[in-house]
Amino acid sequence: MSNSKVLFIIAFVAAAGFFAYRMLGSTDAQLIKKRIEQLAQDASVGEELQGVQIHARSVQLTKHLSPAFSGQVELRDGATHSVPSKQEAIQSFSAAFFVLKPLKVEIRDLKISVQPGASTADAELSLNLKHSRVSVPFDRVDFRLSLVKADGEWLIERASGVVAPGEK
Repeated sequence: MSNSKVLFIIAFVAAAGFFAYRMLGSTDAQLIKKRIEQLAQDASVGEELQGVQIHARSVQLTKHLSPAFSGQVELRDGATHSVPSKQEAIQSFSAAFFVLKPLKVEIRDLKISVQPGASTADAELSLNLKHSRVSVPFDRVDFRLSLVKADGEWLIERASGVVAPGEK
């Protein structure tokens, strides 16, 4: 599997964590933050995860994506890995889990921008990826996310990531 697919999958998983379960009295920014934290936790997998379990985890992560989802990750060499649909995100997440497990995903430098009463939001964050794969030459991806609020839930509509320079 190419590094770009792995990168995109991991980034996507982090983005899915962007959504928190709706709680009375919570602001939209708080809901988004809790969701992102949950996504990072869900994207962290142990070595024991296999076959059907990996696919199930990938499907679980895409529940946080809008039906119109698209995303891309720019690699260090200038190449770009695109994920044009929610269905392709499942394949990308699965591929990343196979390559990077065990994997721990941590959120850093989260910034959320949402206007009161608005149905769209933007977020910027860094995903720190703790893995032991020497063949994957990165351990941080910086992301920008565009979210939409549908039926009271925040969903990721666009994800754009860049592999951070100077890592591994």
